[in-house]
Amino acid sequence: MNCKLRRLVGRTVRLKDETCMIRHGEPGDKSKTAKIERVYDDIEGGVRLDRQLDGFYSWNIEDLEIMPANDGDEH
Repeated sequence: MNCKLRRLVGRTVRLKDETCMIRHGEPGDKSKTAKIERVYDDIEGGVRLDRQLDGFYSWNIEDLEIMPANDGDEH
């Protein structure tokens, strides 16, 4: 899975509503986004972001929503 994730480096993401609902009981702020900075080799599905989302730089890709690549993101 991590090999496929490497293609997502540089893409913009935000927390999925389901992730925010579990953590806070309400949907997340859609304006808060970050870019995938790197993929962890030792954590299945783990990615490092360029800024914090909900207080963390590191997230599992399953908790994130990949934004459309129409804003200058690399593929």
